Amino acid sequence: MIEAFRQALSVMEDTFRAMERAVPPPGPVPYQNGYMLVYKEQSVQQALVMKLARQISGLYAIDVLVRTGLGQEQAVIQRTLDDIGEDIIFLSLGLNRQEWTPNHEKYLAHFWSQEAGPSTYKRDAIRSYVNRVGGQKDTFTANQNGKRLYQNYSAFVHATSFAIMETCRGDPPLYVLSGIIEGSIHDQHARDAGNYFYRGLISSAFVASAFKDKARWDECFEAASAFKLLLDSRTSGLAPAGTKG
Repeated sequence: MIEAFRQALSVMEDTFRAMERAVPPPGPVPYQNGYMLVYKEQSVQQALVMKLARQISGLYAIDVLVRTGLGQEQAVIQRTLDDIGEDIIFLSLGLNRQEWTPNHEKYLAHFWSQEAGPSTYKRDAIRSYVNRVGGQKDTFTANQNGKRLYQNYSAFVHATSFAIMETCRGDPPLYVLSGIIEGSIHDQHARDAGNYFYRGLISSAFVASAFKDKARWDECFEAASAFKLLLDSRTSGLAPAGTKG
C-alpha cells in the first residue's frame, strides 16, 4: 500500500498547489518583536487551503509512521484528521450548496482568531450538518458512527490503558517503544491508514469544488475511486486498531 499512499499524496499535492496559487498569498504583519504571515482577506477559500495543507502534511506523517510501526502515534494524527476532514467538507458544502449558517460564521471567527480559547461551535453540529447536507440517507446512524470513531481514536490521544497495552509484547511482556512493524496490530493500523488517504482525496475534491475547478474535482474523485477499489481488495473492514469493529 505504501506506493498507493505516495500516488494519492501526489494527486492531493498537485491539487493543493493549484488552489494555493488561486488565492492571494499571506503577507507579513507585526507580531511581538518581529512579524508573522497572515491572510489579510481571511476568505473561506484561504481557510480551505490552510486546512488542506494540514491534512496533507498529516498524511505524510502517517506514511512515515506506518513504515516505522508507530501505530499509537499514527492513531493520534488520524484523530486530528477526522476533524480536519469534516471541517473541509463543512466549509465546502456551505459554499457550494449555498447553505451558509451561523455555525459557519462561528467556525471561521474562531479559526482566524489569534487568541487560543474554546470554540463557540460544537463538533456534533458540524458532523450533523455534513451528513445532512452531504446527502446521507440515515443521518442518525452516520452521526453515531462519526461519534464512535471520534471516541475510539480519542483513546490513543489520551493514552488510555486499553490503547497503550497493544504495544506490550513477549514473555515476559515488555513494552515496545520503537515501533511494531509486523503482526496483526501493525497490519490493522496500515489498513486504517488507507482509509485516511482515501478521505484525503475526497477532501481535495471538495476543496477543488469550492474553487469551481471541475477538472481537479474530477481528477481527485477518479483517484479516490481507484484507491478505494485497491483498498477494498485488501481489507474487509477498517475498524481502528485496538478496537472491536
